[in-house]
Amino acid sequence: MPEKRRGAFYYIGTTLCIALILGLFCAWVVHRRDAAENVPQPGTSSSSSETPVTGRAKKPWTVLIYMCGTDLETVDGAATANLGEICRPMNRDSINVVIQTGGTRSWKLGGIPEDKLARFEVVEAGLACVGQYPLASMGDEATLASFLEWGVDAYPAEKYMLLLWNHGGGSLGGVCYDELFDSDSLELDEIAGALDASGVTYELIGFDACLMATLENAALLRDYGRYMVASEEFEPGGGWDYADFLGYLSTSPDVHGAELGRRICQGYYNKCSASQDETMATLSVIDLRRIDTLLNCFDLLAAEMGGLVEEMEQLQELTIRARRAENYGGNSSGEGYTNMVDLGDLVSHTRDVLPETCQAVLDALDAAVLHSVSGRQRDGAQGLSLFFPLDLSAQDCGEYTEVCPSPHYLRFLEAIVPGFSAPDDTPAPRLDAASEDDYDIRLVTTVTDDANYTLWVKDGLEAVQSVQFWLFYVDYEYGEYVTMGMDNDVHADWEEGIFADNFRGVWPTINGFFCAPVLVDEGEAYNIYSIPILLNGVQTNLRAAYIWDDGDNGHYEIYGAWEGVDSDTGAVSRTVRKLRDGDEVELIFASVDWETGEELYYTMGSFTVDGEIVMEESELIDGDYLYAYEVVDVFGRSHMSDFALMSSEGDEIRVSAE
Repeated sequence: MPEKRRGAFYYIGTTLCIALILGLFCAWVVHRRDAAENVPQPGTSSSSSETPVTGRAKKPWTVLIYMCGTDLETVDGAATANLGEICRPMNRDSINVVIQTGGTRSWKLGGIPEDKLARFEVVEAGLACVGQYPLASMGDEATLASFLEWGVDAYPAEKYMLLLWNHGGGSLGGVCYDELFDSDSLELDEIAGALDASGVTYELIGFDACLMATLENAALLRDYGRYMVASEEFEPGGGWDYADFLGYLSTSPDVHGAELGRRICQGYYNKCSASQDETMATLSVIDLRRIDTLLNCFDLLAAEMGGLVEEMEQLQELTIRARRAENYGGNSSGEGYTNMVDLGDLVSHTRDVLPETCQAVLDALDAAVLHSVSGRQRDGAQGLSLFFPLDLSAQDCGEYTEVCPSPHYLRFLEAIVPGFSAPDDTPAPRLDAASEDDYDIRLVTTVTDDANYTLWVKDGLEAVQSVQFWLFYVDYEYGEYVTMGMDNDVHADWEEGIFADNFRGVWPTINGFFCAPVLVDEGEAYNIYSIPILLNGVQTNLRAAYIWDDGDNGHYEIYGAWEGVDSDTGAVSRTVRKLRDGDEVELIFASVDWETGEELYYTMGSFTVDGEIVMEESELIDGDYLYAYEVVDVFGRSHMSDFALMSSEGDEIRVSAE
C-alpha cells in the first residue's frame, strides 16, 4: 500500500506501463446497492433433496434465474436487493419464477445457505425453498445444466426465460464467477452446452452482468434461444428492474420475447437514471434468429480486412480507425483489458477502408438488434460488441480461437498480433502480412523558435497508430521524477508526420489538487480517463471524462470509482461507485528515483468529499517538467521520444531539449 509523504506539489500515480516509461528516465540521467425494505424471507429446508413438484399445470412463462452471488452479495448485498424486487406483489398465476443461489461467502438475506446450492420458488409469501444440494461451482456447465433440466421439467411453460446474474467478462471471460471455487466462471461454450442439455428453445436468454452483449455470445446461443438481452458495457450495481419487467410479464403473459426485452431495457435505463448511473449504461435486445446473416456478412468483412494486411498504409488506416471505435470495460494497462469493441462503431469507422462489405454488416446488425438503450457517453453503442485485440495479446487470441465465429477473422488476427497463430485447420487461407521487422520507427525531436516541442516521425510513419504524450515533474528535493499522466492533446499533422505540443502550463485538478489522469478511451466528443486513488483507504480507479461542449471548449465530469478488470479472472467490476459526502479521497502517485532507479508510490494530497467535486484545469506551480511523446505502432510496440525540459515560471514557459 502506498505511503504518505508531504510535498509542495501533488501528483498522481498511473498504470503498470509507467514502469517502462519511468525506467527511461534513469537512462536519461458497485455504488452500494442497499437492500430493499421488507424483503420476504425464504423458507428453510433441512432436506438434501428437492421438494416434489410433479403434476404442475403449464403456465405461459417460467423464468429461471441463475444467481451467483459472489462479492456483489458478500460486500454489497446486491443479490438481496434484486431478490427484494423479484418478490414484489404480482400475478403469480401466469408465471413461474424459480431461482438457484450459490457462489457467495455470505448472503445478506437470511435463509439462503452459503454451504449449499439452493433452489427457490417465488410464491405470494416470498421465497419458498424447494431444494438444497451439495455445494458445487456455479461456474461449471454441469451445475447450470442441472438447474435448467430440473426447472424445465418441474415448471412446465409455454415460454422459458433464462437469466444469468453476476459479473461478466465478455467473450473471453464469460459470466458467473463463483468466489467459493476460485472464481470459476461459465465460459460461452459451457453456457451453450447447458442450454443444449435442457432440451428446450428459450424465448429469452438474459444476462444481468457486464459485457455480455457480444457477437461471439450471440453466435453460440442462436441455436438455443430466440432473443438475447445483455449489456455491452459494465452494468451499474443496481442491475435490472425486476419488479418492473416481472410485473409486466405477469399481467401480459401473451407477450413475446422481443417485447419483454424492450421492457427490460427501458426499465433498466429508467432505474439507472433514477440513481444517476445512466451515463455509461447500455442494454440491447438481440434477435438470435438473425445472427446467421450477420455472421455471414461479418466473415466477408473479415476477409476484406485480411486483404489490407499486406500493405502497411492500408493496415495503418484500418487499425487507427478501429481503435477509435467505442470500447467497453477496461482496455488500459491500469484497469486491465477486455478487448471488447462495439461492432457497429468499428464498422462505421472503417467504412472508407472497407467499402465492399461494411454496409452489409451494418444492415445485418440493424436487423439483429431490435432495441437498445445507451447513455450519452456511450453514444457509439449499436447493440453488439466484438473481441478486438487492443492489447495485441497472443495469449488472449489463443483463447479466442474457442469462440471466434469467423475463420477469416482468425486469419486477420494472426496477421496483426505478433506471436499468435491460428489453428492449422482454420478454414481460411493464411495471409502474407506485413512484418514488424520491416518497419523501424525513427523519431526526431526539436524545439522551434516559438518554443514548441515538436516530434517528426522520420521513418516508419506508415506503421504509426497513435501519438500521445507523458508529463513528469522534476522533484529536485527528493531526487525523483514524478508521473503526472498521459493525454493526447497534441497538434498533429499526419500527412507530414509532425506533432507539436500544446503545453499551456495548466493541468487538471480535483478539488484543488493536481492529478495525472491517464487516457483510456477517445470518443468523437469525449475522452475518458482513469485516475488511481485510495477511496476510504482502498485502492481503486476514479473514472472521469472530458466533454467537448463547443469547438475546442469543454468540461470535466467525474463518474465515480471503478475497480476495473480482475487480472486473474477477467471479471469486470459492475459498480461505478459515486463519491459521497464523508468519503476520504487520497491521490496516488508514482515516481522513480533518478539515482537508484527505484520505483516509488505515494499518496499525496487528500480531501473529504463535501458537496460538489470540481475537476478543472489549473495553473501549474513553478518548476521543471519533463515532456515526452509516446508513439505506438500497429504491432503494439511503444516508442518513446527524447525528453524536453519545460520550465514554468509565472506566465512564462521555457522549453529546452536534452
